[in-house]
Amino acid sequence: MEMESKAFSWEIDNFSERNDVMVSDPFSSGGCEWSLRLHPKGNFADSHLALFLCAVNPGSLLPGWRRLASFGFVLLDQSGKELFRTAEASRLFCAENQDWGYQRMLPLSELQKEGFLENNKLTIEVYIKVVKVVHEGKPTETLMVDINGFHVLTTQGISVSKIFAQHPDLAVGIKSDISEVKTAYMNILLGLIETLGKPPQSLSETELRNADNDLSELTEAGFELDWLKSKLEEVSLEKKKEKKTVSDLKSAPAPAPRVYSFGSIDCFIKSVLILETFSLRHRHINQTWGRFAMLVLIITFLKQHPDFAVDIKPKSKAAKTAYMTILLDLVKTLDKPPESISETELTKGYSRLFVLIEVGFKLDWLKSKLDQVSLGKKKKENDDAARVQELEEKVKNLELMLSGLKVELDKEKAKSSTASPKVSFTSTESFGIRKIESLGIRKRRSD
Repeated sequence: MEMESKAFSWEIDNFSERNDVMVSDPFSSGGCEWSLRLHPKGNFADSHLALFLCAVNPGSLLPGWRRLASFGFVLLDQSGKELFRTAEASRLFCAENQDWGYQRMLPLSELQKEGFLENNKLTIEVYIKVVKVVHEGKPTETLMVDINGFHVLTTQGISVSKIFAQHPDLAVGIKSDISEVKTAYMNILLGLIETLGKPPQSLSETELRNADNDLSELTEAGFELDWLKSKLEEVSLEKKKEKKTVSDLKSAPAPAPRVYSFGSIDCFIKSVLILETFSLRHRHINQTWGRFAMLVLIITFLKQHPDFAVDIKPKSKAAKTAYMTILLDLVKTLDKPPESISETELTKGYSRLFVLIEVGFKLDWLKSKLDQVSLGKKKKENDDAARVQELEEKVKNLELMLSGLKVELDKEKAKSSTASPKVSFTSTESFGIRKIESLGIRKRRSD
């Protein structure tokens, strides 16, 4: 664990006798006040020790406060022997998520083994690195946090953490690794849990039918939800036992199953309105797409490719919204000049296109467009490479020519040096010598 320094050490005596929730003394790290909260007999998972890092007195902090911090825990025995160490985690602390930690940190059976804790004493060390602190700012309800690979709202963080604490294998078999799709499915799951948490008598037949559809869709997506299936069966059974409901069902026609199709412009307008809700959770959509622009694009899809979404498998609004967002982003990418599209964007584009096709979209037209962009980009790259090679060859030829000229120049310099007299005079000196020689000749003649 690469942390700047140990922030706090907490020694707990007679650990096996501790049953109630424990809170450490407050301590300071990175200019912030913290404390630790320990659940000796587990929190939502009774079989595991639970430990959390908490912001102290969050109610006294200013609106919009938040802290981004990396932290990790180390468990030691009385002699300082390391018993367990967590991986470093980076989390956003705010009004909606005032504490972060581990619901299933260490099995209680491990702690209860004879000799595991020397003299029944446990020491907890916490290492903290505060990355960013905002003392007052904008509301944090729409910020996203990562819980086990799912990007959810800060307001959903606690609920999602509880679900994973109670059902750690919930999403091990999920088929999609696209964040928008995973977020959509998590929202469906949270909605389903909320529905089944209501009193059975308050649920309508339509709600139960929709709940069954959502459960089937989540199971198809790879979620392990036997526990939720049992809950749905239990609620449905309770509902059937109500005489009044049974009477109503006999006298009234059964409600039609829920259908959400992208088969008409009217339904697409509804889908755009759903996207408006979804955009609160994905702010980049608001920045990238205006509501009117999305509507125009969707209607354009319908006019040019009326059957492109008639056979899609997802039935829930949230899943459809996620896939539509992926499609819109892909179209936007392919509308850019080919030379401005990176190889990473092309690879991601193909990956997401195949995901869309797999869930039932008919996108041969978009695949052709992607192939065209990819080929155009490769042709441009090949042309650029050929031009570079041509210029390199010209430079090489010029260098050879220059080298030959230098050789000739050196030869000419050598010749010029050999032909010149060893002693040279100025023009004045030459005139003087000629004058003297002339006088000498005259003198000899007069003699």
